[in-house]
Amino acid sequence: MRSFALAFLFVSILGFAQPYPSKPIRIVVPSPAGGPSDVGARVVGERLSASWGQPVVIDNRPGGNNIIGTQVVAKAAPDGYTLLIALDSTLTMHPSLYSNLPYDPAKDFAPVALAFISPIVLMTEAAGPSSVKGSLAYARANPCEVTF
Repeated sequence: MRSFALAFLFVSILGFAQPYPSKPIRIVVPSPAGGPSDVGARVVGERLSASWGQPVVIDNRPGGNNIIGTQVVAKAAPDGYTLLIALDSTLTMHPSLYSNLPYDPAKDFAPVALAFISPIVLMTEAAGPSSVKGSLAYARANPCEVTF
């Protein structure tokens, strides 16, 4: 019985958690390079790399309205070394829009931090309407001339 207890103690000592991170981190951005999410991920990744002393790799996986990159993270080992830059729509609106998502936003992900906020801006040409109300009125009056 003692040998079993000593063997268990030795195995449990080996099982202590290693400091995190002990290897490179991958941040998956489910949108194309150069967009707001990509730029934000690169800024965050650079700071995390400097703080942790480990490389942080940005992995752009665009396509499928962010579903492809999100699925990559959902299927990754749940070890904390593959992170997702999740846009709000990816985890909140997609379940209502798509009946067969290849991931479950509530079960397959755990929130870690709010990394950044990217505002959405409505702009028109300088000679165009100067308010949202004016822009909507113009778009309704000129449906063939307005694109967005």
